[in-house]
Amino acid sequence: MVSAAVPRVAARRSVVRRVRWEIWLLLPATLYIFLLIGFPLVLSIYYSLSHISVGRRDYSFAGLANFGAILADEIFRQALRNTVLITIVVLIAVLVLSTIPATALAERFPGKPVIRYLLLLPWASPVVMSTIAWKWIFDSQYSVINWMARKLHLLGPYEFPQWRGIPSLTIISIIIVQV
Repeated sequence: MVSAAVPRVAARRSVVRRVRWEIWLLLPATLYIFLLIGFPLVLSIYYSLSHISVGRRDYSFAGLANFGAILADEIFRQALRNTVLITIVVLIAVLVLSTIPATALAERFPGKPVIRYLLLLPWASPVVMSTIAWKWIFDSQYSVINWMARKLHLLGPYEFPQWRGIPSLTIISIIIVQV
């Protein structure tokens, strides 16, 4: 009986020792995550509840007055409406437009690997390249959309829609890019 209890105690000690080493190994990663995410979160909550501004070091508690002031601002409310609209439209469009190819790609057909490659190509392209491409696509003078609209006689020869200058066209272009 005594000999059976000694290995159990030794096994427990080695597990405890191993757990202590794992804690010490995870401590730098945990500290890094806290500094990267936790500290800015706590600081933003602290700032949102205070009368703090650039160049002023004193702290005075504001409570929820800052939130009331921002909700009273018409520009903020318009930005909030635009954000909600873009989010809802993008989510619905992505759900609908991703379900169709997903259902089609579940079946076997010739050329399936090529179509899969073409669907993954935009996802795999670097962000910088896609940003430059979208900037060109929505350019006011050299846009491929404007060129196609002129060829289809939807736009006149001297019409240049400002995709990033008119609010309704800007929202449409943001939705297209996100989808």
